[in-house]
Amino acid sequence: MAKAHTNASSDVRDNIIAVGQRIMSGKGFSAVGLNEILSEAKVPKGSFYHYFDSKDAFGEALLSSYFEDYLADLDARAVLDGGTAAIIARLGAAIEGGVDEGSLAIDDTPEQVAQTLYQLWLGASVMVKIVRGTGPFDSAMAVTRHMLHLAHHE
Repeated sequence: MAKAHTNASSDVRDNIIAVGQRIMSGKGFSAVGLNEILSEAKVPKGSFYHYFDSKDAFGEALLSSYFEDYLADLDARAVLDGGTAAIIARLGAAIEGGVDEGSLAIDDTPEQVAQTLYQLWLGASVMVKIVRGTGPFDSAMAVTRHMLHLAHHE
């Protein structure tokens, strides 16, 4: 059973866990001694037992921290995926509306065109930052006009 800790000591405990995870990720749990972790974390050995009952309890805390971080990452990706899917769905509906009214023509399904255009503009946004110029946006606009069969307007 893990020992109780206050918010003030949470930072020290979290630092010990973070250092332990970093060191053990390269060497493995059994190959790393507490002295190595505590030396790197700048925590006296006697203080370790204030935060953990044993090395095994420390190992459980490491695993718990790992899975909390992993699950939080999965949740964040799910939110990002849901948001992206909603944007693509709205774009697809707008493209479908344009096709229905005759202002757009496409060679694929509205959903596929929307997904391709979203990815195109996402990539262009990244490239604009890399090249520090608007050339990628100009290229993306040309491809967008071509995909939607739009005449070029100045």
